[in-house]
Amino acid sequence: MHKRMKRAATVLYILTLVGVTVLLLLIGVNEKKDEYQARNDLGLVTVDEYQCQDVADADTPLGIRKVYTWTLPESIEGDTSLAFYYVHQYVKVYLDDELIYRAFPADEKRIGKTLGCDWAMVPLFAEDAEKQVQVDVIPVYQTSVNRTITFYEGSKFGIVRMQAKKDGWQIGLSLVSILIGLVFLGIACYHILTKKQKSNLWALGAFSVMLGIWRLTDTWFSPILFPANATLLFYLSVTMLMVGVVPLLKMLQTFLYEKDYMLLDIFCVLSSVVCLLVLAAQMLGLADIRENLIIIHVLILLGILLTISIAVYDRIKYKKSKNGKILWICVVGIAMDVVAYYVKGNSVDLFFSLLAFQIYVWWTGIGIIKSYIEWEKKLSEQEAELMEGRVSIMLSQIQPHFLYNSLTSIAYLCGKDPDGAKRAINDFADYLRGNMDSLKQKTPVPFEMELKHIKIYLSLEKMRFEEELQITYDIQTMDFRIPSLTIQPLVENAVKHGVGKVPSGGTVVIGTREKEDCYEVIVADNGVGFDVNQQAEDGKTHIGIANVRSRLWEMSHATLDISSEPGKGTTATIMIPKNQ
Repeated sequence: MHKRMKRAATVLYILTLVGVTVLLLLIGVNEKKDEYQARNDLGLVTVDEYQCQDVADADTPLGIRKVYTWTLPESIEGDTSLAFYYVHQYVKVYLDDELIYRAFPADEKRIGKTLGCDWAMVPLFAEDAEKQVQVDVIPVYQTSVNRTITFYEGSKFGIVRMQAKKDGWQIGLSLVSILIGLVFLGIACYHILTKKQKSNLWALGAFSVMLGIWRLTDTWFSPILFPANATLLFYLSVTMLMVGVVPLLKMLQTFLYEKDYMLLDIFCVLSSVVCLLVLAAQMLGLADIRENLIIIHVLILLGILLTISIAVYDRIKYKKSKNGKILWICVVGIAMDVVAYYVKGNSVDLFFSLLAFQIYVWWTGIGIIKSYIEWEKKLSEQEAELMEGRVSIMLSQIQPHFLYNSLTSIAYLCGKDPDGAKRAINDFADYLRGNMDSLKQKTPVPFEMELKHIKIYLSLEKMRFEEELQITYDIQTMDFRIPSLTIQPLVENAVKHGVGKVPSGGTVVIGTREKEDCYEVIVADNGVGFDVNQQAEDGKTHIGIANVRSRLWEMSHATLDISSEPGKGTTATIMIPKNQ
């Protein structure tokens, strides 16, 4: 049940990300601003004193529009403009009842009700001095009815410099957040693709990027830089906040002692379903994301409460739990920003969550990278131990008695059978070369290669035992791989400790067969056999068996089973899973 829930959480979140991507593409391609501009852009100016009144208007979305009026100064220099920032509102600007500026969503291919958040930049000329200004602001959502608008008169450069100064800290932190997130995602991808190791760093990197995009696109400065994409910037901001919930929870799990709390996976499923519904409502024209933003905020608050509850439980149940003050900084940061949003009525200068999560991202990211370094170090140590195992097996197989017996047999053949001696020398060289080459093998080799090496070994032993050693091959399949030098120690035990101790000799059988879930390699002999229980109790083992078991498991998750009976012989069976 838990595995299915985790899988559902992953699938639904991927669908959510796809939905966000589709929405942003649709907005970027189709959403257009119907903007009328009767003047060329000459600059920007600021206006402070004005009159404001609410006027009933049945043709507006909420039946009301705000009308701001004032008189321009007695003289206007060049490179000046009227500028103001509007949020989820339509605007019209008149000079002496002449419409000179209008900003409405284009009628064709509309996806949302508003343009989001944008600047109105209205150029003013010298002949406009002392003219009457009227600005009609039409709110689209109830939350934007009482929003205060600040009007500026001055150069465009002046407003850019002013806003850059106001948003500078937020822009800087946001860019750092995006950069760090991309670095973490790169490291995570490297470990997943090259090391085949699961990485918690992807959630941290994804959240850091989403956090940075959210805060960067939520500044007043962004629409100034990208005036043609103000609507897209708004939806980038709000959707990053929306889809950031899941990686946020996955990231917070890093501090929990027990990583598989099912409630978190259930919440991730719920969050993804809600986000998909909100995205569908936006794209179908049923309701804007901005109208459903309270649902996203409720989800975030529920996530906070769930995280607090699990963190407290985790701390009580597992005294060694790693969750600490850094986790609470994040929770408090989110809560304070949500409260600030509803108190202020906007998301400008939400400082706490950005700063808290920057601390968390750095702290956690460095910890995860340290764990990667420790893992690499441990892997190197394991590789060194594996190499020692290979060397140990190789040395165990090149025993002095085997070398002496082989060389003595070759010397005997030199006088009696020179051609046989020549073949024996070639076999002996191939045998030594095969053992040395096995040291280089870090992955399982084709069984056919291992079988060839075994046959060379047995041909050398055949010189010594002659007719006393009979060999039978029952090879039914060779379509699999096996760690090198794992069958030969079993064959050597069968020869030396099995049939070699029987005066009349015996037979060694080497076979393979394919089963439904594994491949089996059997090495059997009809030699003296032994008592398996007694052998386990006295601690004696055949040559290389411990290393063989270890290498089989580490490289292929294969197992070795040895059965024996005194006077009847021994059977060693290697079972190699097919899914390896």
